[in-house]
Amino acid sequence: MITALGFERPTYDDLLQAQISRCKKKFGEDIDTSETSVLGKYIRIVVYDLAQAYEDLESTYYARYPNTSSGINLDRLCPYAGITRNPATAAMRKVRVIGAANALIKMGFLFSANNTETEITYYTVDDLTLDSEGKGEINVICTELGTIGNVELGAITKITNPSVDVDSVTDIEVIAIGEEAESDYKLRKRWLQAIGGGGSGTAASIRSEIYRIQNVESVTVIENDSDYTDAQGRPPHSFEAYVFAPLVNDTEIAKAIFRKKPLGIKSYGNAAATFLDDYDIEQTVNFTRSTEIEIRVNVEIRVNNDFEGIVGKEKIAEQISDYVMNLGNGEDVYRTKFYSFVHSVAGVVEVPSITISADGGETYTENNVMCDPWELPRLIPDNVNVRVIP
Repeated sequence: MITALGFERPTYDDLLQAQISRCKKKFGEDIDTSETSVLGKYIRIVVYDLAQAYEDLESTYYARYPNTSSGINLDRLCPYAGITRNPATAAMRKVRVIGAANALIKMGFLFSANNTETEITYYTVDDLTLDSEGKGEINVICTELGTIGNVELGAITKITNPSVDVDSVTDIEVIAIGEEAESDYKLRKRWLQAIGGGGSGTAASIRSEIYRIQNVESVTVIENDSDYTDAQGRPPHSFEAYVFAPLVNDTEIAKAIFRKKPLGIKSYGNAAATFLDDYDIEQTVNFTRSTEIEIRVNVEIRVNNDFEGIVGKEKIAEQISDYVMNLGNGEDVYRTKFYSFVHSVAGVVEVPSITISADGGETYTENNVMCDPWELPRLIPDNVNVRVIP
């Protein structure tokens, strides 16, 4: 039922007692409504269905609100904030190919990663002509969306469709990590950010307008309202938008900033996009791409017989990774948060050590990772090393 406090769902026991009371009023106080009687069994069958119906009504009620909605119901609320859920993206790597001199490798040529349980394949994004020494470099994209393509650097070494012109391949650079479809948690955060800045000419309105662009994951807007250039190099009376989004969104980001920025105030940043405004006048808007901080984590645990080995390690890695990947620009990584994720996995009895690296694995410490407003922490499950100790 709906009250001034919202939806109040009666419990199974509430419904059962109400039905028993009604039966006694109709048939007399001495009627047998115990669970072994025919009437008692019938009452409980009806009450079970009623309880299920009330649970469905409660779910329907809460599906109307962004803070309590999930899945497709949350997607259907997104148009009211002018956004959509960010889809999954594929991992992209740069590979070095060695083969016959001046050989042509057609677009769509397949390579795959070694040492993986299932074959993970990558295709070339364009034609590649090897040089006179039989060498060349090209970007490849994983054939599957999501984090599955985030293999260790150097793992792409197999030639999936053999060719006499291709002798070997090795991936040498991470161009983009694969992402799963935006989680409900991140989508709710972005929903609130997108509606948080009405009007124009404010940091909140600029941030909200940028968040409405698909595949934008995080935005921070910092202004310098002083008469002097600040410590980060921003000119007097300017602002800088830090955005984490694919390069293909640059023009849309610039247009969003232009629509909401104050008149006569300069945008600042190390990236720029040029476009024509409504009067066919060329406009250039600057912003800065968020700096990704690659996080790596080492976890030492002691376990009992309930621990599921490799499966347990994967659960720990996924939960820690999810926590970090749901953080936005400038949000700090607190080491103590990890302990609850580790202990939530069956069989873990003690966590003697958790250390974090924010420099690509060069050094590990027990310190938190404190991020500046333009820094975005990222952690993929492969970078969570879980070790069982005696």
